Amino acid sequence: MNLTLTVAGGDQIQSTMLRCASLTAEDVANEARAYVEKLTQDNFLAYGSSHKNKLGGTTTNYWLRASQASTATATGSDITIVVDAIKVRGIKRHYTGGGTIRPSGKISEITGKPIKYLTIPINAAAHGNTVAIMQRLGVNLYRRGSVLVAQSGPEKSDSDVAMFALKKSIGPQTPNPAILPTQNEYYDAINTAVDELLDLD
Repeated sequence: MNLTLTVAGGDQIQSTMLRCASLTAEDVANEARAYVEKLTQDNFLAYGSSHKNKLGGTTTNYWLRASQASTATATGSDITIVVDAIKVRGIKRHYTGGGTIRPSGKISEITGKPIKYLTIPINAAAHGNTVAIMQRLGVNLYRRGSVLVAQSGPEKSDSDVAMFALKKSIGPQTPNPAILPTQNEYYDAINTAVDELLDLD
C-alpha cells in the first residue's frame, strides 16, 4: 500500500515553508522522510498494542510486521509511505475497507472437495502458512468446532492448539483510517523535520 503526502499541501506546510525561503519542497521531503517513516511505524505498533486478534487466538504480530515493513521515500515534493504487501497482506483493505471475502470454491488438495471455508491464522505459528503447507510440514490438523487444531501427540488432546479459524466469509470491512496517523500528524512530523533543517528547538 502506498500513501502519498504532498509536502506543499496544507496550511501548516505552507506556513512552514515561508519560515525559510531558501528551503525547497525537495529539501523538506528529504529531511521529512525519516520522521514520516517512524511516525507510520510507531502508529502501527500503538494500534497493534490495543487491538488484539479479533478471533480470540494468540497474536500473530500482524501490526509489528506492518511496522517493520513500512518505509518512506522522498521524491521531489512528495513523500510516499510504502508497506510491503508481500510481507503484510491486507493493510490496504484495513485502511480503505472492502467487500465480503468468500471461499474460492476450488477443489482442496487436502480433502479433494470444494473449499467451503476461509482459514484464518489465529496462532503465530500458522501465520504465513496455508493449511496445505502445514500438512506438508508434518503438522496434523483436525477440525474442532469452528477451528483447525494442530495435534501435538499420537492422540487428539484438549491441550492441542488451535491454528486456524474456519469462516464462511469475512466482511464487508469498513475503512479504518486509525491504522495510519492523521494528515495533521504527518504535517507535524514534516514541520519537525523543517525545525531540524533550520536547527530550531
